Amino acid sequence: MNLLEPIIFTGAALTGVAGAILGIRADPVWGVEGFVGGALRGVGGFVGGVVLGAVALYALVFALGALLALKARAGRRPPR
Repeated sequence: MNLLEPIIFTGAALTGVAGAILGIRADPVWGVEGFVGGALRGVGGFVGGVVLGAVALYALVFALGALLALKARAGRRPPR
């Protein structure tokens, strides 16, 4: 496990918690209200937040790594 994986996992967990909070506070879907509806919306928001958060953070880390690799490659070229 390298340094980036815990950052991605932590970010995904935080976006999952944010998704759960937003899901619980959302309007009822499919007519399910009360505790069960809130629990379903919260779980759905958590899962969606974790998945989308992990994908977004991975894409961000990948893009930053690609930019750093291009910068390092340009620095190794001899001047013309």
